[in-house]
Amino acid sequence: MVRVLPRAPIGPGSRGLARLRLETPVVARGGDRFVLRSFSPVTTIGGGRVLDPLPPLRRSSWPADLSAADPDRRLRALVERRAFGLELEAIPIVAGPGAGGRDPESRDGLRAVAGRLVGAAVLERATELAVSLVEEFHRRHPAERGMPLQTLRRGLRVPEWVADSAIDASARRSRLAVESGIVRAQGFEAKVEGGEPELQRLVRILQGAGLTPPSVAELERETGRRDIAAALRLAAGRGLVEAVERDRYYATEALHQFAETVREIGRAGDIQPTAVRERLGISRKYLIPLLEWADARGITVRAGEIRRLVRGAQ
Repeated sequence: MVRVLPRAPIGPGSRGLARLRLETPVVARGGDRFVLRSFSPVTTIGGGRVLDPLPPLRRSSWPADLSAADPDRRLRALVERRAFGLELEAIPIVAGPGAGGRDPESRDGLRAVAGRLVGAAVLERATELAVSLVEEFHRRHPAERGMPLQTLRRGLRVPEWVADSAIDASARRSRLAVESGIVRAQGFEAKVEGGEPELQRLVRILQGAGLTPPSVAELERETGRRDIAAALRLAAGRGLVEAVERDRYYATEALHQFAETVREIGRAGDIQPTAVRERLGISRKYLIPLLEWADARGITVRAGEIRRLVRGAQ
């Protein structure tokens, strides 16, 4: 299908546009001129110039500069009518001769990102939205260290390469900081309601519980707080506690005690779960997750029903 205006030049905004099916496919570049003729009767139907040989699938605008003689103006118009830009390798075909010879970054209002030429305004909007989403996350979850990177990418609702470019730009401008898959606003510090004394109170509860700490839900009932999970993640980030299960945290001192007990038993031979349980006086409810924690930390390795110390972990 070719978009033409019979017996008149083709141009954006023209009225009376028609769609004609050609007898054979045509390979065209941007700026190519054409004439349409019929076979029977032999007559000239119309002609014009190719403005966009690979138009977007979705309905889009027809910027006036699509028909500009200047190749840079025409290229900007071609990029503008595509939501997320134009592939760099397609520029000589879509924009036509003379449009692909210059450094893309030298063109005002355009940026080269991930093999595409995109409008600088598109990236700027995504950058501002990224900062806004992170700041809103901080307002809603003040006890969290920051917003998960993957959550931010999804929230931007743009291709991943646009999202990554926006987040990188925010970091370069010192507006956002990205660390270990977490994004936070520069200068933000997580805090729980009640401040540091309340956080330390939670840590002391876990320290007092030793190797049989309450779950997150049990702590919520005990304290009346609804931000326990976020508060414990904050404490874990400081090295005060550690999650052994998804909903159960242990004080660091308790885990050191468990690890030392396992090492003592392991130096004498195989580590039997019953021997660890009798030594520490804890039930399987707590024992099995702790043994799996020791495996994950490289202290022990499981061999059937027993465990052995990893070499170098003595």
